[in-house]
Formats: sequence, C-alpha cells, structure tokens
Amino acid sequence: MGIKICLGFIFLLLVIPTIISQQEDIRFYSELNTNTTVYEKCRINGALCGADFACNLTTLYPNQSFVIDSVIMVRGITYYNLTLNKSQINVNGIYENTVDCGNTTSFGSNTFFFQITPNGSVPFDEAQGLIIIVSIFVIIIGSCFCIYLGIKIRNEVVSIILISFAVILAVFALGMTLNIIELAFGTFSGIINNYSALYILFVALVGAGVISLIVYLVKISLELYWKNRGASKETFDEQF
Repeated sequence: MGIKICLGFIFLLLVIPTIISQQEDIRFYSELNTNTTVYEKCRINGALCGADFACNLTTLYPNQSFVIDSVIMVRGITYYNLTLNKSQINVNGIYENTVDCGNTTSFGSNTFFFQITPNGSVPFDEAQGLIIIVSIFVIIIGSCFCIYLGIKIRNEVVSIILISFAVILAVFALGMTLNIIELAFGTFSGIINNYSALYILFVALVGAGVISLIVYLVKISLELYWKNRGASKETFDEQF
C-alpha cells in the first residue's frame, strides 16, 4: 500500500507541472548578458509591409517592467530588427515583445516571446526538471542502500564492492547535479536570477555534502580493506 502511495505521489509531481506549465510560444533563446537581436517580419492582413511602414518594438522583463518602450526598429530587406545590448539582457526568464507596425492607413500588432537562460540553451521545463530531480534522488537512495548493505554484510570483500559502488553512484549524482543545475535555474528563473547568493550557496551545499559523503565512504572502504588484511582499527586510525 505504501509503495502505491509513493508511486501515485511521484506521478502527480510529474503530471501537474505539465498541466500548469507556461503556454507562451518561445520564439528563440539567448544567453544572459549578451547582445540580443530581435527580428520581426512586418505583415498587415497577410501582406508584406511596404517601405512606408514603420515598426516599433516594446520589450518587457519577466517581471513586466520595461526593457524598451516603443523603440523604432531598423528596416531590412525582409525583416525589421532591433538589437538589445547586454546591459539590458541581465535577467533570466521570459521576455514579452510587442511589435506595432503601420503607416498612415494601415496598422498591425504582434506579440511574441524569447527566453534568456544562463548559457543560451533550451532549459528544462518543470516536468523535465522534476524527472531529473527524482532520478537524482533515486541514485542517492541507491547509494545509501549500498552503504547500508556494505556495513551490515559480514563478507568484507562484498562490503568493499558495495561501498565502492556507492561512491561511484555518489560521484555520478554530484556530476549530474552540477551539470543540470544551470539549466534547472534557467527553468525556475522566477525564483533565482543570475548567479545570486542563494544560487552560489545551493551549489556549495550540494558539492560539500556529496564530497563529504564520498570521503566518508572511501574511509569506510579503507577500514574494511585493512580489517580484511588483519589490521586493527587502532592501527588504521594511526595511519589515517
């Protein structure tokens, strides 16, 4: 019964974010603190705009404050464009853009979005992020289970193998966490922006915790190894 409840809880964690996830149509992704050019093809009632049309761009930060307000875009052969400098692209998250185009007789407007992430790559959505988090927890639980068996089992060789495997799992969990952490924070950019103190603290705590666990597991493995060779715990403590 308890297993069914746990599986049901995990299922809800994975499904609910998919249902409530943001529905914005992200046109492109760009890197934080870099110049970003916004392009838009001017069309009024399905027809391309003529040379007498002007287009203005309004861009909003994720918190809905203005990046720019009704700035005239540069007209190209096919597209209108405007480059936002890196000092304006200083917050992770989804930017809303509205392009207003018109001349003396016709007018049209279009709204679209782009997203800023720490490295410009496509971030995980909430559902993918939770799947990865659950996977990391499963790896950690597997590591702890190997530790438990390694300590309880009486065969020293098997104990060393199990605890060594636990070390490998812990290292893998650390590497996996550090590799996806930037993308994860790109996903939850409404909570943490840029490399804030909370972001740095989180990385430091995760790294310190896993490294401490690895050191502890290595120490246990060495104790079991020397015990299997007939050395006493006091001898081991004197050497290490």
